[in-house]
Amino acid sequence: MYPYYDIQDGNYIWHTNADHAHFMGPQIAVFFDKSVGALLNHGVPNIVQMKYEKLREAYTGGPKGGAVDPDNLVLLVGRLPLEKVNKVISTSGICHLVFKEEISLISSMSQS
Repeated sequence: MYPYYDIQDGNYIWHTNADHAHFMGPQIAVFFDKSVGALLNHGVPNIVQMKYEKLREAYTGGPKGGAVDPDNLVLLVGRLPLEKVNKVISTSGICHLVFKEEISLISSMSQS
């Protein structure tokens, strides 16, 4: 059952166990590699976004054909569905499947 997120008074709350809950705020961020579905980070948007930008920059400046293509890194921020967020933190390697619709929206916006 732990860890998981819920929403209280319009804010995401991160429960690490029965005795510890952490306020996250009205939005949440999820950062993952869409090529393998690996969850890389989640939580407070500004912190997760900073980690996303640092990793993307590191891979963008690296050699071509490296282990990680920076275009496969996905950052979702906002009022994400609890069911989806809790599913990706409880099961490894499924972010690309769970957030398939969101990835599709991002792809179509970047092509416009």
